[in-house]
Amino acid sequence: MSSSSRSSLHQALGKSALIQLIERQRKQLSESEKMELSRKVESSCNRFDQKGKGRLSVDDLYNVVRLQNKIDTTKDDIRSLVQDLDMDRDQTISIEDFVYMPILSEAVFAAMDKNKDGLVSKGELKMAQKTMTMKELKEIIDSIDENSDGLLTYEEIKAMSKQAYSKKNSKRSRDQDAKSKSKSKSRSRNRTSRDKSNSKHIFAIMSASNILGTPAVKQVLTRLHKSEHEENQLSEKIQKNCVQFDHSKTGALTEDEFFNVIKTQNKIPIEKDELKTILEPLPRTKEGKIKITDFFSIDIHSPSAFNTLDRNKDGFISKGELKLSKKSVPLKDIEQCIKDNDLDKDGVLNLDEFQKSGETARKK
Repeated sequence: MSSSSRSSLHQALGKSALIQLIERQRKQLSESEKMELSRKVESSCNRFDQKGKGRLSVDDLYNVVRLQNKIDTTKDDIRSLVQDLDMDRDQTISIEDFVYMPILSEAVFAAMDKNKDGLVSKGELKMAQKTMTMKELKEIIDSIDENSDGLLTYEEIKAMSKQAYSKKNSKRSRDQDAKSKSKSKSRSRNRTSRDKSNSKHIFAIMSASNILGTPAVKQVLTRLHKSEHEENQLSEKIQKNCVQFDHSKTGALTEDEFFNVIKTQNKIPIEKDELKTILEPLPRTKEGKIKITDFFSIDIHSPSAFNTLDRNKDGFISKGELKLSKKSVPLKDIEQCIKDNDLDKDGVLNLDEFQKSGETARKK
């Protein structure tokens, strides 16, 4: 793929961190009003940059965005959006990158995915990028569509967006070679630490036979439409709350106790009957309780689990929908899983096929 194509892709599919923050909190603004507010924030950033280096920390950006310009956001919101941007040893980010560098986030992808099937078509891309011709959009899709089905998954777009950004960073790294080496080592250590932590988490990469299974906690959290990182953080918090609520120290809770932790303590909008339906397939102890570990780890193939994966509620699970829920699983494994369980060979899974996949996984 040529450098010009990468640049076109980057511009077509991404929005800057600042614009994404503005759109989240000021949805009623017109495009011109967004640009005006963006310029105002940029001016505030430059004034706040007392050292004149053109860089600010996440705390600095929060001060400018939230406190000075009254855009309702959090430090975690900013941190999650700028995680792909170049950060130096002092943990500062280029103001220019923050204001202008296109980033593809899950929110941007979701906005393009109009029918919520987990895939972006040429038509959906055209609706999001009205200034580009259909020929240009087709070239973009063809250049990153790994399986040549004419549709883009979040994984395909994100991977190529990172390549485009990496090209920009490589030029910068040649100018700051010593800093880049130090930063690379630091990032490597952080990534290793983060990978080790993630490997222990309940949403670790699953074997192909269990890809379709959805733990109860995942079914609860999916309704919040949070990023994978945010889901993992909330899952860990719920797990700690469950352990704290286990006053008898048996490692198990009743349905009402799970409801207390989820709804009352963590403010997750769910009705008791909904939670009961989600918990129904899980085994019970002699006291009628559910093990906390089962709530977080057992793969469930129930109608409720199916509905969690079926995001556009058309009665089928597509590869895009499955990928959105199983971000840590490689796309090739997602496609193989659907192929292995697609009994009527229509390219998607219905409820019957989904439940039979659970029976097959248990036999294995």
